[in-house]
Parts: sequence; C-alpha cells; structure tokens
Amino acid sequence: MSVLFFVLAFVIVAAGVWFCAPLMHRSAAQLPVLFIHKVGIAPAYAKDKKNWISPQKLEKLFQALKKGGITPLLPSQIKKALFPHRLLLVFGGGYETFYTVVFPLLKKYNLPASVVLPVAQIGQYDAWQNPQTGPWQNILTKEEIKELAKSGLVEFISTTLKGTSLNMDNDEEAIWQLVENKHRLLELYNIKTSCVYYPPPHLPRPAVQQALNKQFALSIAFQRGHNPLPLKTDQPLYILPISAKTSLLRLCWKIR
Repeated sequence: MSVLFFVLAFVIVAAGVWFCAPLMHRSAAQLPVLFIHKVGIAPAYAKDKKNWISPQKLEKLFQALKKGGITPLLPSQIKKALFPHRLLLVFGGGYETFYTVVFPLLKKYNLPASVVLPVAQIGQYDAWQNPQTGPWQNILTKEEIKELAKSGLVEFISTTLKGTSLNMDNDEEAIWQLVENKHRLLELYNIKTSCVYYPPPHLPRPAVQQALNKQFALSIAFQRGHNPLPLKTDQPLYILPISAKTSLLRLCWKIR
C-alpha cells in the first residue's frame, strides 16, 4: 500500500512540474509567437504531420485565446513597450487555406493574424514541398491577398522569393532574397512588410542579421524557443510551433 502511495505521489508531482514548468522559470518578459504551418487534415502518407493543425483544433485555439483575454498583435503594432497577454499569431507558407479556412475564423472571433508570403509563388503552389513528405498546396492568389489586406485583420510577412531555404555559404544571396521579396510585395501588390521570416533549417549569420535589422522591425525563425534574430523591441520573441499535438490548456497557461 505504501509503495502504491509513493508511486502515485511521484506521478502527481512529475505531472505538476511538467505542467507548471513554464510558470516556474520566467525570465525577462517575452512576446509569444504562435507559429502555425499547415491548416487541414494531413494525409495518411504525410511525414510532416507535426506541422499540421485541423480546422477544428484551430477554432478551439481561437476560442481559448478569446476566453483567456489574450489579444494577438500585428507586426506593425509592436512597440517597445508591450502590454501583457499579447502575442503574435503567424501562419507560414502563404497557403490558400489561410483564405478559405483561417480567414473566416479570424473574422468570426475578430482576431488579427499574419501570414508569410513568398511573392514568386503567388497564385501558384508550394514548389518547395517534397511530394514524398506531404501534398502540394495552392498559394494565395492576388485577388485573395487584396481582400485579406483590406480586412484590417491580416498583415503579411516577407520571406524568400520562392519560400525555399537559403544557402548558408552565401550571405549576399540570402540578404537579396529576403529584401527583394519585401520590395516586390510593395511594388507589385502595394503590401508593406515590417517583419521577415527566415526559413529553416539554418539561422542567419551575423552579416545577414545586421542587414535584416536595417530592413525590418523584427524577424522570426521557425525554431522552438527564444528567437535569435534581430528585434527592435525590449521583449524578445518566444517561438511556439502549434500542431495537432499541442495542449491548448498548457499553452494558455504558458502564454499568461
């Protein structure tokens, strides 16, 4: 009986530590970034299921944010002094599902969000996706982008022209890709961007960081944890990739 008691006590304490760990080790104030890559139901053969979230779970996430009084910000709204219970809600890929699935939910719950947009793929598909890993998906069209921009709920984030990863051995090419995407969005679609997304798997070297710091107010890397890229606010970004396995209860505790 005593052995069973100690086993149960150990399980309860371990579960408490796992759940409350984010609250027990708070350092400097951080701005959470909820990064959602793909919205939908991953095919059975997909090897990147961890990057997907169903529309049903996405709506539950939005409901949890509203219930918890947590208000998303747009990149252009980030100032040096930030209020508590704020975060960035970011969708990667520039997928058309952002318009067909996410946007209606944003309007329903009156939540702002940002979407990464590779300008060379607008109206096409995610050619960077390996079809053996997951399905190809359509990218937002020009007409959809115009509607999103007019809504006031959506801002766009720059990235590489085709959404592909960068060669770590060529700083000049990396800088040109990220900045050129920003300029083309402005010239071709009248879209202003204050944020840049540096695609995985690598992080930029110092020369690239310095160049990005001159062109953008903030930068995001798809890595869990503290964002290492240049940021012009007093609060560092804390990247939280969201997927089908994310515990919404624990997530909301962590954010608050």
